[in-house]
Amino acid sequence: MNRSSINDRQNDCHVLALVLIAVLLLIIYGNSFHGSWQLDDEANITDNPGLRIEDLTIGSLWGTFFANQGKEKALYRPLPNLTFALNWFMGKDDPFGYHVVNLAGHVLTAWILYQLVFQLISVPMSKAATESGKKSSGNIVSEPESMAFLAAILWAANPIQTQAVTYIVQRMAIMAAFFYFLGMYAYVKARLSRPLIRRASFAGLCLFCYLGGIGSKENAILLPVSLGLVEWIFFHKARLGIFTQPKTLITLLGVFFVSLVTVFLTFYFSNGRVFDFFLNGYDVRSFTMLERALTQPRIILEYLSLIFLPLPDRLSIVHDVTLSSSLVYPWTTLPSIILVFGAITGAVFYARRYPYLCFAVLFYFLNHMVESTILPLELVFEHRNYLPSAFLFLPVATGFYHVLTRLQQFNKTGQTAWIGLMTCVIVGLGVFTYERNKAWATPELLWRDAVVKAPQNSRPYIFLGVELAWRQHASESNFRHALVLFKHSLALEMHRKTDRAKTLGNMAWVYFFQRKDDKAVDTFQQAILEFPDFDKNRRDMIAPLMRLGRVDEAEYQARFLVTKFPGNPEYLNILGIVLLWQENYESATACFQAAMRFEPKINGNLLFHLGAALTRAGYLEWGDWFLSRAIQHSGLHPMQQLARIENRVRAQDFDTAGRIARQLAEEIPVSAIIDLLRSLPQHQSVPVDVDLVRPVVFDAVADMLTENTGCKNSWIYAP
Repeated sequence: MNRSSINDRQNDCHVLALVLIAVLLLIIYGNSFHGSWQLDDEANITDNPGLRIEDLTIGSLWGTFFANQGKEKALYRPLPNLTFALNWFMGKDDPFGYHVVNLAGHVLTAWILYQLVFQLISVPMSKAATESGKKSSGNIVSEPESMAFLAAILWAANPIQTQAVTYIVQRMAIMAAFFYFLGMYAYVKARLSRPLIRRASFAGLCLFCYLGGIGSKENAILLPVSLGLVEWIFFHKARLGIFTQPKTLITLLGVFFVSLVTVFLTFYFSNGRVFDFFLNGYDVRSFTMLERALTQPRIILEYLSLIFLPLPDRLSIVHDVTLSSSLVYPWTTLPSIILVFGAITGAVFYARRYPYLCFAVLFYFLNHMVESTILPLELVFEHRNYLPSAFLFLPVATGFYHVLTRLQQFNKTGQTAWIGLMTCVIVGLGVFTYERNKAWATPELLWRDAVVKAPQNSRPYIFLGVELAWRQHASESNFRHALVLFKHSLALEMHRKTDRAKTLGNMAWVYFFQRKDDKAVDTFQQAILEFPDFDKNRRDMIAPLMRLGRVDEAEYQARFLVTKFPGNPEYLNILGIVLLWQENYESATACFQAAMRFEPKINGNLLFHLGAALTRAGYLEWGDWFLSRAIQHSGLHPMQQLARIENRVRAQDFDTAGRIARQLAEEIPVSAIIDLLRSLPQHQSVPVDVDLVRPVVFDAVADMLTENTGCKNSWIYAP
């Protein structure tokens, strides 16, 4: 067979592999497309204004690179953010399109992994090892395309990957892995290519992928180290002596210099944020750096058990983890450390004899270094295995083909059974993945699942309580159940030092929903004592204080927040509302004007509030101008229309007031209008003089009903 025929055959195999991977994963993830938003999805995507683009201009797309929610403008995982913004442009907050893109990314990543494994098997060193006839699963290679496909599909179909694929925000992990594998593939192709231009092209692609990986998620920074691992094991026969050669030493020094420059530039462009993260990240954690470092070896080994025994009942959004406070507590701490370092040491010394197995082991532990060592991150998340687990099934595939080759020579029936067994494994992984995806359908299902699987973890109780209490049309039973969950979580170990204060704040909100305002205020005060610097509880306590009529106390909390955060438009807006209720109209107007100066985009609520304040201050035409703009910006909001009716009545412009009231009557049901008027005053919003607006609105409703029915509806005037 000539070279051209071989290339054609390989290309056909690669296309077939892509089709099979796409079809299999489409079937496996077929029930994930309508899964809801979960956990960090809202903060990073749906509630992130930097991603809500309305056009595809260069300026809009460039702005998505800096969509770092809740933080000052800084470059933050720009490539995933760009794809999220494009999803938003196409389908707003419908999760279907986001899931489609995530699955497409997973398919492409699995295919690139297939191509990479095929290239590693094709390295001349590997072929030489095969031809030498060594009896090792790492050295027996037959049908490289089939072996590469098996290794890739075992990785892609594994249920542990659901947290990266179905959890929308973890597209960041998918894209980082895609660029990481593509960079490794480009490096191997460059090493195997002879023409200089071809080598340079693949080298350039490798560098581009390195930047793309870092631009997707920071753990891609380890790509150069992984390339060194590939070079050592597959191109230099894993000889330890190579590290003493001058050429190698110069290369290592170059890598060290580039890494040093990368670290320096990272610190420089972050304006110290990275340094603050290292230095202060543990301030909010319930564990120390030492405790995290001691605990991670146990967690990494637990990850391995989840990868090779991925039963749906073992997978969860959170896990129960006992902190390692010393080498002997819990007793598994020291054995886990010994086992991890023993595996790494063994892989280094046996890499020449068992290249595939040892490469998989070293790659796994190496790529857990960023998220599973000393950085002040959460202790455990399954999606952290998406990249590190990539080659764990390479030795499985080589072992499978080693046995298959032996059976082919001696036992045809056994060969069929062996193929059938592997088929059952793949089908089983697909079924487990499909089953696991059911838990991701809604936040409530996900957290109910976690409560069962991690009963000693406080987080599932907290989030399930939030889902019950904040659901649409929540019942009294939902509120009671949420309070039980919150109280139970307080008896457990919290993940962050702010979690107790947040949970008490959630309980206070439930009391507020139940109209138990005194109890809500007391619980908010308890939360503030628990963690005084968690300012959200001060902000939220203003709502029950206002409804209780304790306006002076509300003013104190609002001024505290404005003094602490003088440029915060939200806190200025809240203070303005409080001052309006105190009839301090000039000061309220000044607060709303200051809030608008600090608000980067037009805010319909601020326009509304400023218009109401100007109305009460006697600037009726200016007030009407701002109220009109608020209605144009926000749509026909009933409270804004009522405020404009009040403005026009105060200005003696009864014709305009009547037209606005008629428009309101035509837009919403009569019963809703009556309920709205009866609900006034609403202390969470600006005051509206119901005595001024009620006659105008009722006249408009009565006229509309008269036109529709032909008779006068005097009952509408009932209070």
